[in-house]
Parts: sequence; structure tokens; C-alpha cells
Amino acid sequence: CAGPPLAGRERSGPAAARADLFLGRPWVICPLPETAPDARLRTEVEALIDADPIYSPAGMEAQRERGRRGEERLYHWLESHHLGYRTEKDLRGKYAKTPDALLDHPIIFLGQKLKWIESKANFGDDVELRRNLKRQLAPYTEIFGEGAVVYWYGYVEGADSPPGVLLWDGPMIESITPVEAPHPAPAHTDGPAWRSAA
Repeated sequence: CAGPPLAGRERSGPAAARADLFLGRPWVICPLPETAPDARLRTEVEALIDADPIYSPAGMEAQRERGRRGEERLYHWLESHHLGYRTEKDLRGKYAKTPDALLDHPIIFLGQKLKWIESKANFGDDVELRRNLKRQLAPYTEIFGEGAVVYWYGYVEGADSPPGVLLWDGPMIESITPVEAPHPAPAHTDGPAWRSAA
């Protein structure tokens, strides 16, 4: 299904992003290019799809691949610091929402006890941050406690970190040497004193 927006700007990149760029703009909706009513329109839709780096099937696959690579970077970082974790796949069906990595033991960073880390293979602008907070990050803090989200391509300067969530970018997480929170002491039971037979 092709659905490119009919809008744009003379500038590009994260600094030129505008949340209202597509508001009120028309979109071309065509289930499949071959369903277009004539050859010229079919050719134009195919050209649009080929040129669209975001909404085309190729663009969506590229974003999924960036997501996979971001998660692999996160898992490599955790493993290189000998931190145990469970993945979203390990947790599926056990919780309503699942972060990319739920730590076996929390780490301490800037006074926060982080129990989970989410990987985002995009730039965290204000719209993205609000959407992720509502859909994922706030539920994670309610279920698991404090955590962090890594925006591998950075995030908007001056972004407020939501309560209970630290914002990291790629260079920041890769410069961190994590410190595990102290493990709780095992519970002692006052059972009978056993003596060895002499």
C-alpha cells in the first residue's frame, strides 16, 4: 500500500523538522500500484514509492533494520559489561508492555536505579518523545520502575527527561561504565541448628 504525503520543505534533516508539516495535507492512497486506473498514474505511483525513503516498503524495511541494529548495539553493550538481561522476546506474554532489555539487576546512573533500557533507532524530537512516553515509556515505569531510552541518532537539545526515564544517545551510552546496584542480601532463616554426627 502506498501512502506518500504531498508536502515538503526546502530544508531537510532533524533541525528542519516540523511537527505540523503534514497537517491538513493530502495523501495519495493506492492499495497497489497495479490497481491504478491508468498506466501513467501507475508509473508515477511506482516512482513515488521508489523515491520515498520513509513510507515505502523499502523505507519501512530500512527502519526495521535500523531498529534491529540498535537493539544489537544495546545487547552488545550490556554483554560487554557482563550485565544480565531479558529481551522483549523473552518477556512477551508476561507483561502488557515489554522494554527491549529488562535488566536482571538494576544499574545506578545519576542517582537513578535503572531497571530497563529501550532502544530507539531514530531521532528523538518533541513529537517522538511525547508519543514514546505515552505508548511505551510511562507504562514501563509503572510496571518496572525507572529506566533509560537510547535514541541512537540523538534527541532534540533541551528535551526534558520524563519522570523516571533518562534520555541517552549513542555516544553517551557507549561512554558509560555501568555500576550495578547492590544486590539484596539473602534472607536468613532462624531454623534449627544442625550438628554433624561425630
